[in-house]
Amino acid sequence: MSLPSFPPYPEPIERPELTPSTVMGKVESDPLHYAFMSNYMPWHGHVTALTVAPQYRRLGLAQDLTRALERGCDEQDAWFVDLFVREGNATAVGLYRGMGCVTYTYLSCSSLSSS
Repeated sequence: MSLPSFPPYPEPIERPELTPSTVMGKVESDPLHYAFMSNYMPWHGHVTALTVAPQYRRLGLAQDLTRALERGCDEQDAWFVDLFVREGNATAVGLYRGMGCVTYTYLSCSSLSSS
């Protein structure tokens, strides 16, 4: 069995004010032997984490980092980029909606807290 190899993300961006911010993401797909299944996931990107220090927020850094990940996904012929945001995080929801993201589904994680 071979280990998956991932492109070198996050992509460096030449802007000194990005030092207090970071994005972690990946491009992945399900194994080809799952391609016949109805829930097969083709190549797609995922925003794993995005952080910007409070004093550097509202400068467009989160958008720059997200777009850098999107460019990397485009280079890998990814079909889409997904991410998870808490519904109550109005700032993040507004950021991503402003970038053209749409709500695809809602997930309930209540079972995690009742274990």
